[in-house]
Amino acid sequence: MVALTLGLLVGLAAPRLRQSWVSFQTERTAFNIAQSLRAARTLAVTESQPVDWLWDQASRQFCLGSPEIADCAHPNRSDRFGRPHELEPFLQLTITREDVWESEPVVRISFWPNGTSQATTILVGDQTHARYHLTVESATGQVAVRKAAALIDSG
Repeated sequence: MVALTLGLLVGLAAPRLRQSWVSFQTERTAFNIAQSLRAARTLAVTESQPVDWLWDQASRQFCLGSPEIADCAHPNRSDRFGRPHELEPFLQLTITREDVWESEPVVRISFWPNGTSQATTILVGDQTHARYHLTVESATGQVAVRKAAALIDSG
């Protein structure tokens, strides 16, 4: 009887546990992306040279680079993360900027030594909904993260 009750409770809780795990991974990824964007800005300012944040769509990795670096296979040696970060298979990134095209294999967000960057919006979510909205301000290079709850029902 106890085993039956326990089995029933586990069966009912499993979908919620998976949903919680997906939510946790999505939030963790959004904040890791924000942290790496902020690191790119800091490196650009402290090293007095441009630093690019790269999203390599083919390998589903993000990393720090420079104008000379073509993809995340050869990230910036100054990247304090030390290696590219791979996106979980169930997560999606949508990057919006005037000059970004869906067919680009590697999307770059450039940060310059004066602290400025390219104005960019990044949505992080699963296959059905955007969960986090990251904004990179062009004039300051500052990165903001917010839950995208208001954006979920807008599309």
